[in-house]
Amino acid sequence: MAIVPLGVKGEQHILVTNEFAIDFLGMEEARVLGTPWLIALMEYTCRNSVLPLLPEGWDTVGTWVDVRHLAATPVGMSATFSTEVIAVNDRRITFRVEAYDEKE
Repeated sequence: MAIVPLGVKGEQHILVTNEFAIDFLGMEEARVLGTPWLIALMEYTCRNSVLPLLPEGWDTVGTWVDVRHLAATPVGMSATFSTEVIAVNDRRITFRVEAYDEKE
């Protein structure tokens, strides 16, 4: 029995800060949203969109990620994460996720 209906959507907005930026090029070089943070924020947005629909004590955990990080979002720019449930199979929920910044 599906607990989460198809089409459930979620959205999260963030301001890219140094916390979310890569730092391996140094503080003076490229300060952009790092891919690990991009993926984490996608997962948080998915989780938060369905958590109110799950039985008490249940949660979600990502098990498969297919991501293409197509453009850099610099520190100081906002980013939006949008999710939609596109499949539910028993306890497995599949999401479509898009992330974009204010220039897209």
